[in-house]
Amino acid sequence: MDLLLTLFGFGLIGLTLTDFFYTTLSCNGSGGMTTLINAGVRQVFHIHTDRGRRWNGAVHLIATLLNWVILLLVAGFLVYAGFDDMVIHSSTQEPATLPQRAYMTGFVFSTLGTGDYIPGSDFSRYFTVVYSILGFGVLTTAITYIINVMSAANRKKNLATYISSMGNTPLELYDYFTTQPDGSFFTERVDDLVELFNTHINNQRCYPIVRFFLSDGLAYSATVQVASLHEATMALRICYRDDAAVTAHLVRMDRVAGHFLELVNTHARHRGEDEELLKLRGGWADRVPELAHPAGGEVEESNVRLGALLSQAGRSWEEVYKDET
Repeated sequence: MDLLLTLFGFGLIGLTLTDFFYTTLSCNGSGGMTTLINAGVRQVFHIHTDRGRRWNGAVHLIATLLNWVILLLVAGFLVYAGFDDMVIHSSTQEPATLPQRAYMTGFVFSTLGTGDYIPGSDFSRYFTVVYSILGFGVLTTAITYIINVMSAANRKKNLATYISSMGNTPLELYDYFTTQPDGSFFTERVDDLVELFNTHINNQRCYPIVRFFLSDGLAYSATVQVASLHEATMALRICYRDDAAVTAHLVRMDRVAGHFLELVNTHARHRGEDEELLKLRGGWADRVPELAHPAGGEVEESNVRLGALLSQAGRSWEEVYKDET
């Protein structure tokens, strides 16, 4: 039984470290364990209010960090609990109790090193050295991870505010982009839009937890503003379909938007309200009648994915078309 505890502890350390370092250092997404933890948090922590949106990212980040720390502490405790001589009192040389072994696990992992309890065997000494180095490495890497995630969340807001600065709704964006008949207001800003989009896409690929960082105000919500920009560019494609230069820039935006939508989970229960979107598009009647009354009356696949993204963020197409001014 003692050996089984030790082996289980080492196995748990290996599993947790694999997930930890893949999530924090690989820049290729989250580990399986972290993905499951965030999926569970999303099921429990529902987003219905602005307060919920403000706290959503913090809750997911804290849950992720606690999961790693708790599992590593449990794993270390199992190793220290495996054999009597793993932990002894520094003065009496008596084997430590389970609460005392838990205490030693904490101060070794945090590198405090109080010294009232010490390793009682060579194996325990070697493990303590490795475990303390591991604790230092995990804690410092976790701090770096937090900084990177917060920076990515801030850049996500930069994308939202840049779009909203040109218009609060798809109709306002369209009016702004068509201020000049040649579409120069759009083409001159495509480079900035693509750069901000690409930065957000790469950040979300590296740190998928960024998707849970939401904003209460519509102007700061990347989800709402990206959907708004998508609707505006759909209208621009119709308006400038005979203009090769503008169309070329719109193709660039479509490609970037396509990369972004690849990251969106379109589970059926998160699908947006298609009828609501089609009704809201009636506002295009005076500007782009073809968008107000699309042939077939169906919503495009890209809008289905955006609808799912809005639903996951506790938003709706009505808020995309809503003018807060």
